[in-house]
Amino acid sequence: MEIKDSLQPNTTYTFNLGDAVKDVNERNPIEDFVYVVSTGDYLDSLTLSGTILIAETGKPDSNVAVMLYANVAEDSVVSKENPFTWRRRKGTALTGSRTSSQALTKSSP
Repeated sequence: MEIKDSLQPNTTYTFNLGDAVKDVNERNPIEDFVYVVSTGDYLDSLTLSGTILIAETGKPDSNVAVMLYANVAEDSVVSKENPFTWRRRKGTALTGSRTSSQALTKSSP
């Protein structure tokens, strides 16, 4: 894995590799493999939770993406910056990454 940008100090990064890592002999994948690294003294275990409801029905949405941004001073942040973290729910599964996408791919201004 090549990181194309510098990492933020005192930050925990989570890389969700899915089944991309496989045994070299039998090619058996490690399912839902997650690699966690910190640039600080400890791994941050802070969690954020909530429920996303469909406004018209009040029922949970089963196909949604949630993105959090560090700079919310302007309403165009979603078109100008990569999210700090994201999660996607499809059906009953929740997938995503707490990894800063800015650290993985340098976006153009």
